[in-house]
Amino acid sequence: MVRPLHTLVIGAVLAVVQTDVKRMLAFSSITRAGLMQSASLRLSATSFDEIRGVAKRQPALGLGLTVLLLAHAGVPLTNDFVTKFGVIQAAVNVGI
Repeated sequence: MVRPLHTLVIGAVLAVVQTDVKRMLAFSSITRAGLMQSASLRLSATSFDEIRGVAKRQPALGLGLTVLLLAHAGVPLTNDFVTKFGVIQAAVNVGI
């Protein structure tokens, strides 16, 4: 469980101090990988096939993983959707 925590903390800290947008997004992605690692270690899973059925075995973890994946996909009413919508809206307003 130590590796995912390191990935979460180091990725978040390094993302915050970046001045280059591409590097900031890269470290943000590393933080998300840490979240996925913590879920997979909690399940002792190494593939998505092993995660199948987690909602039946561990409902709270299944719900958290579902919300995380939906947010990562940018489904409406999640924080990532609002962020992606704002970025696209700003790009359209600028004329990109």
